[in-house]
Amino acid sequence: MYACKWLGAIILCLTATLAQGAGIRAIDIPASADGPALKGAVWYPCVQSPEKVDLGKITLGKEFPGQPVTHDPRIKAAVIADPLTVFFTPNSFGAVGIPVQLWASELGGDGVLPHTADIVDKSLPSKHEYRVVPNAGHFAFLAPCPPALAKEVPLICVDANGFDRVAFHRQFNADVLVFFRTHLTNAPQ
Repeated sequence: MYACKWLGAIILCLTATLAQGAGIRAIDIPASADGPALKGAVWYPCVQSPEKVDLGKITLGKEFPGQPVTHDPRIKAAVIADPLTVFFTPNSFGAVGIPVQLWASELGGDGVLPHTADIVDKSLPSKHEYRVVPNAGHFAFLAPCPPALAKEVPLICVDANGFDRVAFHRQFNADVLVFFRTHLTNAPQ
């Protein structure tokens, strides 16, 4: 079953990328006096490939990381979408002092229970945004699936009756962008 989930995720990434629905890009944060270089990957749910967004020293690269991500003072804000809390301890967020936007699905799914984001919400020591998406399942945070993929992998592509994933992503993407612009740049909104 575990292998099937990974295969489904890989198929989603490849199919959605070929359909220009979404993709994965590497992030490279160069080393500075504040800390070591950080590398990571980001899923982007946009129709176009990501272009350079001026957020200081963050640039999109071509290589994927070979090192774990650690706390770094250059990380100024974070968005957490429908977290699976089995990876966190009660103290995991104790030192978080940066702005956080936390999103949760009302229905959960695939191990994420409807109340699990509440655990993160209560564990964050600083003021933060917390939003629960009505009628959304866990996989609603993935980009909308092309019709062929929705037939093959309905678990991650088909939402509850009445939930519009395209409309949700239009609003979700806009809200996340406003959040990051507010906390990371002086760019107009």
